Amino acid sequence: MYIRFGRSLSCVVLAFIALAGALPSATRADDDLATYLDRAAAAFTSGDVAAATEHYLEAIRRDPESAAAHGGLGYVYAAQGQYADAIGAYQRCIDIDPTRIDAIVELAAAHRESRRFAEAIDAYRAALLLDPGLARARVGLGLAYTELGRLGDAAAVYERALALDPALAAAIHNLGFVYSRQGRYDEAVTLYRRALELDAGLVWGHYELGLAYMKMARWADARDALRQAVKLDPEHISSYYSLGQVYAHLGETASRDAMLDTFRRLGEAEERVQWLKRVVERNSESPQAHCDLARAYVARGASESALNAYSAAIRVDPGYVAAYLGRAAILAAQRRTELAVADYRRALQLRPTNAEAHVGMGQMALQGARPGIARGHLERAVELDPRLAAAHAALGGIYHDAGDTEKAVQAYREAIRLDPEQPRPMNNLAWLFAETGTHPDEAVSLARRAAELDPHPNHFDTLAWALYRRGDLDAALQAIGEALAHDPENAAYRARRDAIRAALHE
Repeated sequence: MYIRFGRSLSCVVLAFIALAGALPSATRADDDLATYLDRAAAAFTSGDVAAATEHYLEAIRRDPESAAAHGGLGYVYAAQGQYADAIGAYQRCIDIDPTRIDAIVELAAAHRESRRFAEAIDAYRAALLLDPGLARARVGLGLAYTELGRLGDAAAVYERALALDPALAAAIHNLGFVYSRQGRYDEAVTLYRRALELDAGLVWGHYELGLAYMKMARWADARDALRQAVKLDPEHISSYYSLGQVYAHLGETASRDAMLDTFRRLGEAEERVQWLKRVVERNSESPQAHCDLARAYVARGASESALNAYSAAIRVDPGYVAAYLGRAAILAAQRRTELAVADYRRALQLRPTNAEAHVGMGQMALQGARPGIARGHLERAVELDPRLAAAHAALGGIYHDAGDTEKAVQAYREAIRLDPEQPRPMNNLAWLFAETGTHPDEAVSLARRAAELDPHPNHFDTLAWALYRRGDLDAALQAIGEALAHDPENAAYRARRDAIRAALHE
């Protein structure tokens, strides 16, 4: 796959508002316009596309001739895949100020995403007339030519881009893609490797390099390239399928089967996403449909698309609690704590008895080292819904840290009863037992089961500690060896190994 020329949200939005003060308008004296543009930019860069949309629309209501507001609104629409709306907004921006080159390039990109390649080519050419050295426009023009199968034209565009900037990784990679499609695999490999030297994080670079090696029957090289692709992106469906083919040629049957099983699992998730996108198209005013699509995106590993879908649900129904909870969970996983807390709080304002929102607030408080607040929310959560294993597990940790061993044991046991496949409460209860010297057999059993469910080095460390406390020193040494195999530089694991060795030699 060829690479699009990316820009951060903040860069694009700021480009649209940077010259706002210089725009002629009957209402430029109205400072509120700049305020709404600033609010829109801040909301957009924080991921709140619904608020960004409303702020841009309000800016347009206050000054219909604001090119910055129309351009920013276009980018918000494009970020949500609403390309028809984006095209209209960009075009209005350009009508007001034909020199807004960012709007012209984004208009071209929206046409390209809508598969209107002729219109995209015209817009990219218009941008290049204003700035012949604009790399984004040249890369975009090459993409449009490639989509139309005009590989010679695409190659010429990329070669010109590289003459202007020899270190432009996107152009290097995309030229490699063109050469590969022309059967020029040696040249394509050289370009892919050069692009990856500039940016080793290009997932599609490793993937296309692997495909080129496959065409050349260089199976071991193909395996290494494709492995790197899935290491960078564990949800990269195409790489798993290609790895399955590579392992088949290498005669590694078990690895082939594992790759194809993963490919099928991810493919099913993608199929559900596509089906739910069609459901949303038919039921665009249903917040439930948008939330279902968001959950499918989560299963697919597409967190940003999931955030957009939850935001769409909130835009349709600002009182839809499930959308706030879903969005908050993703934001929390991304460590965007302030935004997550804001969504959990809004959910509780709408429904104060929502146990899931209390769990979320409790977990956010724990991340912020506020155990008292966390305890209040989590205890309220289990009062509202005693079946919440995650709340019991978190309370176990809070009680343990507070020195209330009896409550901690009770909470961990309840968490394990409710969800016997979660390793963390098992590991923590095993550690507590080993630490207090109680229930040694159960401590070993719990720690061993946690390590089986998740072979994390911390779980093997707990198992080693439990075995050591029970007096099984040989088994303890073996367990701590497993932990060190995963994390050989960990000072705590090394210290435990030394203590076990010392005990063995006493």
